[in-house]
Amino acid sequence: MASVNSVSSHPQADNYKSEKAGKNESDVTSFMEAIAQKKAEIFKKVKNGETEESFQIGGAEYTLKEWEKMLKTVDAAIDSETEETKAEELKAENTDRN
Repeated sequence: MASVNSVSSHPQADNYKSEKAGKNESDVTSFMEAIAQKKAEIFKKVKNGETEESFQIGGAEYTLKEWEKMLKTVDAAIDSETEETKAEELKAENTDRN
């Protein structure tokens, strides 16, 4: 049974690897530059105290500010629905009395 390492010593495999490496070299460079930029951005935010802790909730991730904003929106929708329901109940009570 041939080992996995024997495949890499095959001339065609070596040629394929070198061709693929040449094509992907610029991709690797651009990825490395993007990573370096993101690292610098994160470092700057941490240094200036501009970072916020975030929490994974289901498929989404929220900072505390984002979570509070979302909760206010949900609470407002619930309050609105509650007021509409109460108004409909009062209207139904008044209709039943008449």
